[in-house]
Amino acid sequence: MYRSVDPASVVTTVEQLRNRITERFPGGGLARISEELYQVSLTSAERALWTRRPLLLLRAGMALLTLLIVAGIVATIMTLRVETRVQSGTELVHVDDVGQRA
Repeated sequence: MYRSVDPASVVTTVEQLRNRITERFPGGGLARISEELYQVSLTSAERALWTRRPLLLLRAGMALLTLLIVAGIVATIMTLRVETRVQSGTELVHVDDVGQRA
């Protein structure tokens, strides 16, 4: 199930609650708390919008790192020398014996 929270809706709801509390209990502690909660919701909404932006520099760095890792793997594979032909029966037995120990 996909769940998301719209920051603007949260701010609007908290603002409505703040206004109701301030009308009913003007100057009280609950009014001050509701004002603080409203300020927190504004700050959180701004941060939510900021975190949605893609970090292009980070993405470019990760792409470069991925390319370097792939290039390193390819370079390592290309420098490996693997003997594919058997020159004598003794060598074949020796290779088979090494494979069984592993």
